[in-house]
Amino acid sequence: NSSLPALNSVTAEAGSAATVPAFGDGISPLGPSTLPSFASFGIAGVGDLATTCFSREGRNRACGEAVARGASLQRYLEDQQCVVEGVPTVESVLARGRERGLDMPITAAVERIFFEGIAPGDAIRDLMSRPSAAEGLGGL
Repeated sequence: NSSLPALNSVTAEAGSAATVPAFGDGISPLGPSTLPSFASFGIAGVGDLATTCFSREGRNRACGEAVARGASLQRYLEDQQCVVEGVPTVESVLARGRERGLDMPITAAVERIFFEGIAPGDAIRDLMSRPSAAEGLGGL
């Protein structure tokens, strides 16, 4: 909602900041049997992760920020000259997590924003209103 510029700015920043915890929420609980170790990412893989999380030049971050500011995901993707890998990855990560009975609230919130049209601010409020629980990095 463009009538809430302050919330849109906070939402975009929160979306960027959520990238790092979302890695733990959305990927590491799948376990070592389905993922390489951090060491096996190699220098390029670590660089890709850092770009996604911290660089305004990263395709995934740029997409997330655009959607957080109110852009249509479909329109954003149509306007790009490159693939934004994180978008289809959300669904595949959630499918694997659901197969294993994992609760992945951050990744599920991203799915709701991208594919169900929930406002990012509403997704953040939903996440922040969840009961406290123990969290971890799933053995990584």
